Amino acid sequence: MESPVVPHTAVRVPEAPLLPPPSPLQEAPGVARRFGWGGPLLMLLARLLLALLFQALLAGMFALRGHPRPWEAAAPWFTVYGSRIDAG
Repeated sequence: MESPVVPHTAVRVPEAPLLPPPSPLQEAPGVARRFGWGGPLLMLLARLLLALLFQALLAGMFALRGHPRPWEAAAPWFTVYGSRIDAG
């Protein structure tokens, strides 16, 4: 389809592009979206489980090296791998 010609000029005006219909996932302006507690609780649980996992892995390494108290030997390393857990 050709663009319409504006009277008294030889310049053709392009047609406006058609916009896609709005997605049903888009919300109306001004409508607040509510988030549940599921995501934050899942992240807190995941952080706790990662901390326990890394503590157990490091304590296991100390136990393999014959340390008499591997859990206590791994405790000072919490600041190192705790930062890694927080960084994600």
